[in-house]
Amino acid sequence: MKRNDGESAEALTAAVSRYTRTYSIRAHFPGHKGRGSSRGRPEILPERGDLEFQETLDLVQRFDVTEVEGLDNLLYPGECIRRTEEWIARVFGARRSVISTGGATTGVLAAFLAVKMLHPERNKVALTRGAHRSAISGIILAGLEPVFFYPEFVPFLGGYLPAHPEDVVPVLEDYGRELACLFLVNPTYYGFCADISQVISAAHQKGVPVIVDEAHGSHFPFSRKLPPSALATGADIVIHGVHKSLPVLTQGGLLHIGHESLVPAELLEEAFRLVATSSPSYILMSSIERGVRIAAETDWVDSGVQAATKLGSILARIPGICVNQDLFLRGELPGQERGGQAGKRAGIEARLWWDPGRISISAFNWRARGREMARALMDAGLSPEMAGERDVLLVITGADDDFAICRMAQSVRRMMSRRPACCDTGSTGIAPHVVQRMPPRAAFFSTRKYVNIKKSAGNVVAETVMIYPPGVPILVPGEEVSAEAIEYIRRCKSEELSVLGVYQRESEMMLACVDSW
Repeated sequence: MKRNDGESAEALTAAVSRYTRTYSIRAHFPGHKGRGSSRGRPEILPERGDLEFQETLDLVQRFDVTEVEGLDNLLYPGECIRRTEEWIARVFGARRSVISTGGATTGVLAAFLAVKMLHPERNKVALTRGAHRSAISGIILAGLEPVFFYPEFVPFLGGYLPAHPEDVVPVLEDYGRELACLFLVNPTYYGFCADISQVISAAHQKGVPVIVDEAHGSHFPFSRKLPPSALATGADIVIHGVHKSLPVLTQGGLLHIGHESLVPAELLEEAFRLVATSSPSYILMSSIERGVRIAAETDWVDSGVQAATKLGSILARIPGICVNQDLFLRGELPGQERGGQAGKRAGIEARLWWDPGRISISAFNWRARGREMARALMDAGLSPEMAGERDVLLVITGADDDFAICRMAQSVRRMMSRRPACCDTGSTGIAPHVVQRMPPRAAFFSTRKYVNIKKSAGNVVAETVMIYPPGVPILVPGEEVSAEAIEYIRRCKSEELSVLGVYQRESEMMLACVDSW
């Protein structure tokens, strides 16, 4: 679906190109002066990596400029950057859009600071337990206290599903105007998305702004085959990690204010200036501009949806392979009967959508270890996005043509022929609910001690502990370590999942804990 108001998003790219053509001698930052670091120094090339990569870096440096006259200033835009941001806002349907060179993380931090600036007397935030670690960082910076709600948890789909009204409304009723904001994640890392309009409406009735982490959904506005963006459902602030699903370089992000937002754009801009770099990459900003233009003016996103649908259909026909999202929507995923409402919600009540560009596959009746599957795929030439306990996640975009889809399918078939190692044990189960003993900010800035995880029960953590990817916390600063949390971390480590925030000292696992509380 093409979205173009007749104007071209070339303001920033054109300004950078014009500058590089005009000024061949630079007496300003950065130090490479646009001339290439290896020029005249061939002796460094054999020692410093691949020659092609080095030559590419030298070429890119020509366009790596800084805030000189004619190139505007990201933190106080008024020229080419402002025109590009205004065009992006029209494309996404926002009142104001801000380019972030710190990915979605910088946008999340700015959003929490902005709502605290708006309501300095409010100290709490309602948020899903499936929030990314950046949300916890924002809470710490803004001095807020989390009130978590717990949506449906599905181990074979990366954890928590999107929030359902019955998860959120009781929190709004209990805390009301104590809440600086409501924070939602939609879609999830695994591509599930819910109709959040009812939740947003309920929050607004209480005077509570809604922040939506839509980091994995920046492509939604560009295809009628995908769910609506949170901007179209009334969210106050929406954050996109555009590098995740659009043709944009890593760290590309966007921060949007909705047309009817309860948060003034001026506050969000000031909060953004507090956490954003004062030396943003013009290469990255130009990549964001170009990526949004491709999405808006071509069928790039629709092509990705078509490619993903085709791959999912092929994989579902490979003996021994399970496409987990598809099975979940049919109510056939293991554990759904234990989850209670998951199957019912998925079909009608919660109006769950699945972005087909996120494909979770398992093998041999969910007994094959995710890490073993990933290794077998990589041996076959395919590098997946991540490995879970019993699945691997594949991400498909408009960059994947028929040849790429065929190669991916071939790699999965080769993986199956090698029979990745299986186990008879079930999943690590549901992440444990824990008790908040201190505000996260107080715990984070406390004097610390490092405790052997085996003896850590009853202590309060000072640092976020999470599985990464996707970066969803197991423990948040200020929470008490329980025996269940220790066992959950142990099982995750045994499955070779990447658990961050746990320190390895010789043969012991240690947790950073509050010295006294």
